[in-house]
Amino acid sequence: SPASSYEHPSDEIDLRDLILALWDARLTIIAITVAVLIGATAYAFLSTPVYETQAQTLPPPASGLQSYNTAHQMTGPAAQNVSPDTPITDAIPPLSPLDAYQLFLRHASSIPLRQQFFQEHYLPYMEDDPSEAQQAALWQQFNNALTITLPRRAEDNHLMRLSLQGNDPAQIAEWLNIYLEMAITQTRAELAENLASAV
Repeated sequence: SPASSYEHPSDEIDLRDLILALWDARLTIIAITVAVLIGATAYAFLSTPVYETQAQTLPPPASGLQSYNTAHQMTGPAAQNVSPDTPITDAIPPLSPLDAYQLFLRHASSIPLRQQFFQEHYLPYMEDDPSEAQQAALWQQFNNALTITLPRRAEDNHLMRLSLQGNDPAQIAEWLNIYLEMAITQTRAELAENLASAV
């Protein structure tokens, strides 16, 4: 019987057919490209930009605690010098910078401080008379906008990072400063109460 040749279908793409197919669909390709460019341009010009402000905190210097530690000096070493034969057992303990800083970190990252700031500053700026549903949505928005990263390891050098996002860069910078000042005020108040109690 005569030899019959069997041709295998080619896996190669015919470049000429591909070019012709693209040429036939050129109007569709151009229309899609223009639509995507118009959409991207409109989004870039019409979307509200989101800004972020950041702050970092470190432990206070020992000199910043000098007035607090005066009570320790008066009830400990100074009292011991007055009556060297009488041991001092109830001296007010000194306050180290790290102890004061830990108290500040606790206040800065606390939910009560967030709630106070939200009620006194964030909520009045966002809404005049918000409903409960609006308040809940704004509370969630505020918690998403405020990020606090506490120091976790010794390599962090005790550095706490705060960031706040929003649409108005001047406003969020002011808010972050107010938030930090509120945390410092609460820390000082607790230290003063502890000192008064010890005295």
